[in-house]
Amino acid sequence: MGIHRRLLFRFWFTLGVLVGLGLYPVLLMCTVGNGRANEHHEVALVLGARVFADGSPSDALLDRVLAGCELYEQGLCDTLLFSGGPGDGAISEPQAMRTIAINRGITTGAIMLDEHGLNTAASAANAAALRNEHQWSSIVGVTHFYHTPRLKLALRREGINASTHSARRRGVVLRKLPIFMARESVAWWAYTLGLR
Repeated sequence: MGIHRRLLFRFWFTLGVLVGLGLYPVLLMCTVGNGRANEHHEVALVLGARVFADGSPSDALLDRVLAGCELYEQGLCDTLLFSGGPGDGAISEPQAMRTIAINRGITTGAIMLDEHGLNTAASAANAAALRNEHQWSSIVGVTHFYHTPRLKLALRREGINASTHSARRRGVVLRKLPIFMARESVAWWAYTLGLR
């Protein structure tokens, strides 16, 4: 009976630890991830998302670009740095992001493109290099709430203590939210443990 109880305790203890580890990134997403910028930053680093073969943006990309444009329009940033990688077709994520911003009335002089932001770590490293080159003193990261903890971690690794601004969610992003959050939980731990 004693052995049985010890095994049962170990099972429930292990299960509790695993559930806790899985829920911790979710807790970060729901707290840190929902931050909204309310003070001025020189640059808004807007992370990319999928662009379809015909050049149209995914809901996630549109969400993020519109959030960055709103910061610029409210005078909360001077420059929009669009960071991403290739699209499904000839138009890259940053190119599609620039088109959305220009169509919204943002001047080309306020837009910079990082065509080599292939993932969150690359976007953070490229932003750090540009910060050093242009002597930027403050950067705000723009992405969805579920992605924010990993973005903050990646920027911190590059010596950037950035605040963040959460993009509003619509369409497919809302429908696939549980999948995105589960994926980000795994990715956050991979970044935290230095596996990525």
